[in-house]
Amino acid sequence: MISFEIQLFREGTWKTDSIYDERGLAELEARRMETLPRYKNLRIIEEVYDEKSETTKLRTIYRDKGFMEKVAKQ
Repeated sequence: MISFEIQLFREGTWKTDSIYDERGLAELEARRMETLPRYKNLRIIEEVYDEKSETTKLRTIYRDKGFMEKVAKQ
């Protein structure tokens, strides 16, 4: 099972804003959110759950442009 979480960095921690079953929809929404000032510092996490081993693998597949610019400056 694969899901995609849009997470926002607020109050010093990443918090889940929404969850999608399709990567394209999650990316579309993340890009829309990026245009709004209240949604700064966002990312998409891909979560892959393996039912056989009952393990979950997470990886960041998207970060907003503002966040990437901050990292590049450091």
